[in-house]
Amino acid sequence: MPKTTGMVMWLSGEPYVRVRLASSRPYFRIRGCSNAAEVEGRAALVADIIRDLRKAQKANAIEDIARRAAEARSTDELEGVRMAVRSICNGEVAGRPKFDEMITFKQFAEKWYTGALHEAYPRQVKVKKTSDQDKQFLTKWVFPHIGDAPLLTVTIDDCEDVLNAVPETKSDHVARHVAQVMRRVFNLARYPVKLIKTSPIPPGFVPRIRTKKARTYLYADEDRLLLGCASIYLVLRLLYGLLDREGLRIDEALTLDFVDLDLKNGIIHLDKNKTDDPRPWALDPSVADALRLWKKHFHPKPAPNARVFVYPSESREVGQPLASATRAEELRANLRKAGCRRHQLFERSDERRPLCIHDLRATFVTISLANAKTESWVANRTGHKSSKMINEYRRQAECHRELLMGGLTPLCEAIPEFAAIRANLQRGSNAAAE
Repeated sequence: MPKTTGMVMWLSGEPYVRVRLASSRPYFRIRGCSNAAEVEGRAALVADIIRDLRKAQKANAIEDIARRAAEARSTDELEGVRMAVRSICNGEVAGRPKFDEMITFKQFAEKWYTGALHEAYPRQVKVKKTSDQDKQFLTKWVFPHIGDAPLLTVTIDDCEDVLNAVPETKSDHVARHVAQVMRRVFNLARYPVKLIKTSPIPPGFVPRIRTKKARTYLYADEDRLLLGCASIYLVLRLLYGLLDREGLRIDEALTLDFVDLDLKNGIIHLDKNKTDDPRPWALDPSVADALRLWKKHFHPKPAPNARVFVYPSESREVGQPLASATRAEELRANLRKAGCRRHQLFERSDERRPLCIHDLRATFVTISLANAKTESWVANRTGHKSSKMINEYRRQAECHRELLMGGLTPLCEAIPEFAAIRANLQRGSNAAAE
C-alpha cells in the first residue's frame, strides 16, 4: 500500500498539498487557510482522510474527496467533507449497487431527469414532465460548479455558490428554478435512494420572487400576423395557435400524441400533465379541424401513437419531437419576422419582461375572460387549481373587453395552408352539388 504523506509545497505563493495515490502523486491547492499552521493542519487532515478511505476499501473515492477537503473554503464546507468520509467509512450509506455512494451530482441528476430513478423507484419518483427544462437549468447553471463533485461531499456553500453565479440581470424566476432543481436532486438522494442522511439545502434556501414584473399577451391582430407568416414552420404556427386557443402548458402540448386526441368528436384527453389531474375537454371546432388537416396533409409520420408536434419534412430532424425550436427567443424572432413591432412584446427591463412561450397560455386566459368565458370553463382547460392564478389576468382582460379587441381568428382561417385546403374542399363540394 502506498504511503500517505500530505506534504505541503508552496507554488507561486500559494499552498498545495502533495499526496501519494496508487499510481500518481497529485497536488491539491489548499484554500480557506489564513496562516502556515492552518495549512499544515489541513495537509494532515487530507492525509488522514486518504488513510481512512483506504482502510474502508474506498480507493475509488480518494482523489475526489481529498481534493475537496484541500479546497474547502469554509468551516462548514470542510465539516461537510468530514461527515461524508465518516458516513462512507462507517457504512452508513445505503448505496444500492446501481447508485454507488461515490456517484457525482451530475450522474445522479441525470438519473432523475432521464427517468432512471422512476424505473428504480416507481412508487416514490414520478415521471418528470418538465425533464427537458430541468436538464437545461442543471446543465447551464449547476453542473459547471458542482457537476463533477461526489454527491456526498456537496455542501451548502457549494449550493450558494451556484445561486450567486446566476447574474442579477436574470429574473428571480431563474434563480428560484435553479434552487428548486438542486433541492429536488438532494431530496431524492435522501429518499428513496438513501445515499445521504440529510440534504445540504436548508429550509428557506429557495429564493422568493422579489418583484413582479409587468408582462403582456398576444393581441388578436398579432396572432393573425404570426400564424399567417408562411416563412415560419407550419408546425410552429400550429403549436402557437393551439397554445393561445386551448390554454395548454408548453410541455403538455409538446408531449401530445395523436392517441390523446379524439379528432372525430373534437375532444382532447390530457392524461399526462403537471398537476397529475387528467382532464378532457371539447376543442374549439376550428382547432380540431386544423389538427385533422395537419395529421392528414402535413405530418411526416401520422401514426396513431406519434407525437403531434414534430419537425417537418424540410428539417434535418424530420419526425423528431419539437424541442429547442419552441424557446422564447425563437417565438420573439418569429414575431419580428411576421411584422409584430409592439414594444411590450420585446422589452426587457427592471419593470417588464418580454413575451415568452408561456404567455400564449396567458393569451388564452385573458381573451377567454374578456369574451365572457367562466372561470370554471377556463380552469377546465388550463388545469389551474385556484382562482388566484386566473384572477391575475382579469385586469388586462377587462382592458381587452373595453377596447372591443375581440377574439382570436379561427385557427383554420388564420393559417393560410389550412385555409387553402378548406377552400379547395368547399369548391369541390359546390361543384359536386351543381
